[in-house]
Amino acid sequence: MTYDTNGNLITEMLYNLSSAGVSELITTTQYDFDSEKNPYLATNRLMIPGINTNKNNIIKETYTIHLSTDQGSDNV
Repeated sequence: MTYDTNGNLITEMLYNLSSAGVSELITTTQYDFDSEKNPYLATNRLMIPGINTNKNNIIKETYTIHLSTDQGSDNV
């Protein structure tokens, strides 16, 4: 996880660990924020750190799925 200078979660990466012990990147999620105060921040002690405990509000979420060439299909 990567955070900006305001403490907002800006990048989250999910990895898969194969049975051979090799980790590979499965998804990446990137967040963009406004400059307004998050109204849910007052309850951050009740939540697990992450997207719900950012100081600002998420205005855009970009979700990328990472596939190797052998994971795709030949027919579309």
